[in-house]
Amino acid sequence: MKRSFFSLMILIALALIPMGSAAQCKGFVKKTGMPKLVPFLSNGQVNSSQMRPGDNAELMLNFFSGQDYRIVVIGQPILGTVHFKVSDMTGNLLYNSKDHDDTDFWDFRVNNTQQLKVEVVVPAYSGDNQIIPTGCVTVMIGFKTEK
Repeated sequence: MKRSFFSLMILIALALIPMGSAAQCKGFVKKTGMPKLVPFLSNGQVNSSQMRPGDNAELMLNFFSGQDYRIVVIGQPILGTVHFKVSDMTGNLLYNSKDHDDTDFWDFRVNNTQQLKVEVVVPAYSGDNQIIPTGCVTVMIGFKTEK
């Protein structure tokens, strides 16, 4: 009986870990990310994920003509400086945060509706600790309509 109770408790704990991670990301986005969109309006989509050093992710996002946009890419400090690149669908690099003092946002205007690829890169881990950190990384899009 004790063994099955212990096994049940472990299963419950493992099931709750993803919920804790999601809550951690949500709090991080609300506190750190949303203020970085100002004075732009959020498009309502928040793309967040738990990432580890050395991970990368790509997002395909649509941008509409006649609007100014801000892309914000932030990661929790435990991950170090998260880099991002934006390119068009033909592979032309439009922006690389490494070329701009690793800023965590990019403001731009779209003249023609198009799909762009946002690539996010978490730097490799260089610490002495055997435990590799995991942290939240978020990509948010803000916009201003043409006046």
